[in-house]
Amino acid sequence: MTVTIKEIAKKAGVSASTVSRILNQDPLLSVKKETREQVREIALKLNYRSTHKEKRRSYKPVAIITSMSEKRENEDPYWRNIHRGIRLASNKYGLSIAKVIRLGTDNIRKNDVSQYSSLILTGDLSAAAIQDFYRMNHNIVLVDARLHFSNIDSVDPDFVFYNGKTIK
Repeated sequence: MTVTIKEIAKKAGVSASTVSRILNQDPLLSVKKETREQVREIALKLNYRSTHKEKRRSYKPVAIITSMSEKRENEDPYWRNIHRGIRLASNKYGLSIAKVIRLGTDNIRKNDVSQYSSLILTGDLSAAAIQDFYRMNHNIVLVDARLHFSNIDSVDPDFVFYNGKTIK
């Protein structure tokens, strides 16, 4: 019987997207060395074999979903730089940001969200909203979110590190 990424994720206690990114050696993924080793060990023990060919996969486009208006994003240097960084990293790694969906102004339907390979969520979103998006698309990354979930990847700023660099 073929072992799936979801089975490895469940045993490792991480999201399926984290397992996929570890096994595909994603250079943008920031996880502890122990987590990487644990996922690889579980995959080895379960005799995991990728069902994808070794060539580069073509990804569906990515969507950014944000609680911020375009005006706020443009006027707030912090969030403007966050979104700029997302776009720069996407370009660097060949991902296409197809759409920025703004909550409160854009109507969102399940088929709208499920058509994207992944979702990048920014801004202040409720736990219920995040879980709703997760039910529609399991490939989610939370950026600078105040909430964290064991089954959803997140990227948070390291203020201690950057404040230390600024003070020196």
